[in-house]
Parts: sequence; structure tokens; C-alpha cells
Amino acid sequence: MTYDLYFHNDFDGHASAAVMLSFLKSRGDRVAHFVPVDYHLQDEWLREDFFSAHKLFRGKRYPAVVLDFAYHPKAAMWFDHHPTGIKRADWRKRFMPDSLHVLAPHYFSCCHEVYDVLRKNFGWKPPRHFAALAQWLDVVDAARYASARQTIALKEPALQVDAFIEREGGSAAGSARIVKALAAKSLPAIARLPRVRKTVAVQKAEIRNALAFYRAHMAFDGRVASIDLTKAKVLRLRFAPYYLEPRTAYAVRMTMSGENVFHVNVGENPWRHRNRLDIGAIVKKYGGGGHKTVGGMEFRTRADAEQATKEVIAILNKKG
Repeated sequence: MTYDLYFHNDFDGHASAAVMLSFLKSRGDRVAHFVPVDYHLQDEWLREDFFSAHKLFRGKRYPAVVLDFAYHPKAAMWFDHHPTGIKRADWRKRFMPDSLHVLAPHYFSCCHEVYDVLRKNFGWKPPRHFAALAQWLDVVDAARYASARQTIALKEPALQVDAFIEREGGSAAGSARIVKALAAKSLPAIARLPRVRKTVAVQKAEIRNALAFYRAHMAFDGRVASIDLTKAKVLRLRFAPYYLEPRTAYAVRMTMSGENVFHVNVGENPWRHRNRLDIGAIVKKYGGGGHKTVGGMEFRTRADAEQATKEVIAILNKKG
């Protein structure tokens, strides 16, 4: 059987795809297309005919495997751990979980979910290095780091690979190489590759530049730090606000993609206090989604993004 792999364009998505790739190969199946996806596709994704109509690649379409991304009823397999993973009300009513369609919000990462479910439901015996991969994705995707400094220093191989994916993922060819590497090699082995080491060295230099920008431009409103990166060519350092000002309770970051889509990311300081608010539920009201401690929204105009940012900051200060 041949499949197309659709996965969120981040470390967890690529790692989930690597686990799935290994499982499919163990059954004699193959993957025709590796397709990294992100939430700017949401409007298109929510169409019933997405898999037959999209233009993400050319050529024959095969049954879709969707990982770490929003539900679609035409997916042959779907694994996700986001509580807000099923976006359309009619799809929620139609959704029937089974061994190949699993929503498991109690998992810290989709990678760990896929790893566990495939072993349990199909008796699959995964490569040994996947156990460490799943454990590290629980750290990275759920922000279970020891400190904000750990995210800045990039000493651990897993964090170096994460940085590499941030820079090299996104294209079909680049993401395919990353997924195949994660399926075949341990994180330390990937981190030792010359291309990864070179990228990480560049990343560390850019982290220093980004921290200087954050220091100069980060704004504070009560317990919330915010920064507008839409016109800045610096790295998007999710945990920089907590590294620079550990007393910050929440951070809101606005960025922009190439198609004039404004992204607003909201997060809670994982080293200060946890679970006061359900951020995923807050951003869902604006068409976004996420987890209890982190979420994101997208807007077509700056005015809408700025208004939502203002309202969310007010909610965080009032109820958080």
C-alpha cells in the first residue's frame, strides 16, 4: 500500500512522521509524498475535497496519513494530541475513533502517541532509538525543559535537531530528508552530521542577535510580555521573554508569513505557574487552537491580529 504523509511542520510533526514511516515500511508499505503542513492552510484544509484539490504537490494522490495536525474525515489514518484537533462541528459529530484514528490529548507529544498506539494496536516492535525520540518530544512539544536557559544554550542533541528543523524543514524535499533521518538514526547521530552542526553554529549566533532585539523591543503589560516580530528578521525565540524576565507569567508573539498571514502565539511561563487558564480554549474563540498552556491564532489583517492580541492580553491579566 502507498500513502501520502501529512504532518505539522515542527519537530513533533517530523518525529511523528518518522515513527509512522518506520511502521509503514515494516509492513511493506511505502510513502509517495512527505507533506509538511501548517495552520495557514486551515481554511483550505476544512474543505471536504482538500486531499484531491490541494496544490501542495503534483501527481497522483494516495490515501492520506495525517499526524500532529487537524482532523480531516478523508484521512486514512489520523493521530493528534491537540484537544482542539477537530475543527468543524459536523466533523466532530461524525468522528468515530478507532485504531487508526486517534485523538489523545493526554499525551505531551504526538510522536509519543503514535509510538505507543502503533505498538499497542498492531504489536509493532519499533527501532530502539524511538524510545528516546518520544521522550525528548514530550520535553520539546510540551515545554517541559529544565529552564529557559536550556532552550537558549542548545547543548542537548535533541534541541540541536529541533533548531535544525526550524531552519531546514518546510519544503517537501527538506522535510522528507529530515523524516528519513529521524527514522533511521538516533538524535546524537543526527546532531553530529556536518550539515546539522553547521546550522546549529549559525543558529547560536542568530540567537544572540535575537536576544538583543527582544531586550530592546519587548513590551510588558501587567504579567504579560509581548513582542511584534512581523518586521524583524530575527529568530522567533519562544522562551526568550522568560529567559530575559523570569517573573513574566505569559508571552504573546506576533509574526507574519509570506502570504500576509499574521500569526499570534500565546504561551504560559512553564517555570512560573501552570494551568491557571486554558490557552487553547481562549485562542479557539478566535479560530485558533492549541493546548492548555500554549496556542496560536491566524489573521488576514494586522488590525485583526492587533485587536485579538490586545483582548487576549487583557484576559491573561484578568483571569490568569
